[in-house]
Amino acid sequence: MRNLKSDDLHIVEQAIYELYGNVDYILFDEIQNIQGWEPFVSRLRKTKRIILTGSNSKLLSGELATSLTGRRVDFTLFPFSFKEFLRFKGVNYSEPLTTRERAEIKNYLREYMSIGGFPEALLLNSRQIVNSIYNDILFKDCNAST
Repeated sequence: MRNLKSDDLHIVEQAIYELYGNVDYILFDEIQNIQGWEPFVSRLRKTKRIILTGSNSKLLSGELATSLTGRRVDFTLFPFSFKEFLRFKGVNYSEPLTTRERAEIKNYLREYMSIGGFPEALLLNSRQIVNSIYNDILFKDCNAST
């Protein structure tokens, strides 16, 4: 949807109906990147349940909730702490640690420091995902706010 303009959103709506028929819910991810999308979504929400997701601060403004006059649920997903990371990996040691367990935890710490605690990166075990997250934050979100 990156190259769409707000005037083209009716094409998306038409495609939804052609592909899925009359649906109760419509989810839009990153729709905030289309300038002027709010009236389109506001119109749709009169007959559908609309779910908007996104990864930057444009969706967090109180003005947005007011302009759409609907409910807004903020859900912030933070990276795992090292303790949560260990739990995710199935590590469950109790004190005192053996030399082997201490070495394993150090290896897990190196992995944690390398990929961070991003849940998606842990699920897919991919350094590429972490790089993509950092690039999005540094080069897209930060540049968009300046």
